[in-house]
Amino acid sequence: MPYSSIDRETWDDAWIRGLLKEGPSGQVACLLFFYCFTNSHMNLAGIYQVGLDTVALESGFADGAEGERFTAAIQRIRSRVAYSAKHGVLWVRNYIRNQRGAKNDPNYLLGVARVLEDLGPITPVRRMIEWNERHGIAIAKLLPGVYRGRGRVPPGPPPGRGRAGVGGTVPPTKGVSPLPSSPTPTPHRGSKVEKSPEKKTAKAKNRQNPDAAAKRLDALRTMRERDPEEWANIPRERREGLERELAEEADSEGARR
Repeated sequence: MPYSSIDRETWDDAWIRGLLKEGPSGQVACLLFFYCFTNSHMNLAGIYQVGLDTVALESGFADGAEGERFTAAIQRIRSRVAYSAKHGVLWVRNYIRNQRGAKNDPNYLLGVARVLEDLGPITPVRRMIEWNERHGIAIAKLLPGVYRGRGRVPPGPPPGRGRAGVGGTVPPTKGVSPLPSSPTPTPHRGSKVEKSPEKKTAKAKNRQNPDAAAKRLDALRTMRERDPEEWANIPRERREGLERELAEEADSEGARR
């Protein structure tokens, strides 16, 4: 179980102070909020599978998840904690941002990517990736494109204010013209088309780590069968590539039998 960093100035946070000023109901919501990122289900990514019944039981709500106190508390912290009843997934939005040095630690972010691959490309995971990308935490580039949401989030920090590489862009140097882009050659009929390095790398990784590749394919197969709407939202070219990949896996599995 990973350790969670808690800022000593948390109690000075305006949102926390606002909860405490609300009296008993706000104090209960505050307790539930702290439970969400300090319980034994927490991981490096701040998003994990847990049932609301378990949350209510472990955080001390005697009347359970259906009780009015718990329902009011979970609604009160929605701006900081999101819950998907469809997928049974809870996400603490600011978790990675509040872990000391995490956003610039490649090993930490690789651990986050492994957690997300285990959960699969479900809607809460893709929203979590998009949200972190907007806040300068580059996770998308560590995962297959299917995890990047409907709009296909670009890898790396978003454009905006700040230094290059930290949510900013580099202004063009005065007096230096940009290099012209080279046209993409059109292959002749019958000529051998070189596979892209990205595809080569993906296949090499699959050969090096067959267990991880099998988990990824299982997650994709499950999403296609159980959530056709999500599957349809994947960009067409990417979806066709995944279909071919799943078909090749099915053929290989049949041959092994």
